[in-house]
Amino acid sequence: MTPGRFRVVRLGAILATLVTSAGCSRHEGDSPPAPPAVLDPAPGAVLPTVKLSESAFEAVRVRTDQVRTASGGMVIPTAAVIYSPDGAAWTYVAVGPRSYLRHAIVIVRVIGTEALLSSGPAAGTAVVTIGAPELLGAEYGVGEE
Repeated sequence: MTPGRFRVVRLGAILATLVTSAGCSRHEGDSPPAPPAVLDPAPGAVLPTVKLSESAFEAVRVRTDQVRTASGGMVIPTAAVIYSPDGAAWTYVAVGPRSYLRHAIVIVRVIGTEALLSSGPAAGTAVVTIGAPELLGAEYGVGEE
């Protein structure tokens, strides 16, 4: 199993644990627990925004870093790069509290732990460096019943 697949499968385990543990503590008359992740339409975007519940956010421990400028383009940590099942390169950008939107990127080259981009989010944009595979899993429905 590749490292990326492990992370996506791990989200399923994290989300399943959150749903199961929330379901075990319910009492008659309680409202159902909030889902760990909700997909919301993003204004002007084709892709949905992934919004994590507070408990899912804490379980995944999402972290971000900022896009920086460099000669030749923008730079993001390689940890912020994810690949969709069709092999396209993406990164998740923070668009609100616990809310993330997948953004297409074009990688020129990778140098150590940094990816030089010719196309992607603007400098200063917060990109997800920890938790991106879990967000992709939530977006694709990995771990759902």
